[in-house]
Amino acid sequence: MKLVLEEMKLSYNEAQVSKVLQFYEATQQRMGVVLVGPSGCGKTTIWKVLKRCFEKMSIPLKTYLMNPKSMPRQQLLGQMNNDTR
Repeated sequence: MKLVLEEMKLSYNEAQVSKVLQFYEATQQRMGVVLVGPSGCGKTTIWKVLKRCFEKMSIPLKTYLMNPKSMPRQQLLGQMNNDTR
């Protein structure tokens, strides 16, 4: 990951590396992962760093970028039935 960060001209930040690792773990446990947060918090950097790390190891990582305003929130994220959870 340090090599990828250097190539992207980013400084090594322990907190951001931790977030990339958390994101990786989430992708291993879930069928789909959504990154949410305010503008400028590093969402794009997190997935791009992980994707480039995978490319360096010759492992394909599928990514699908979507505009969250392109569909209703319930369709994008799903909804929970409070009775059945």
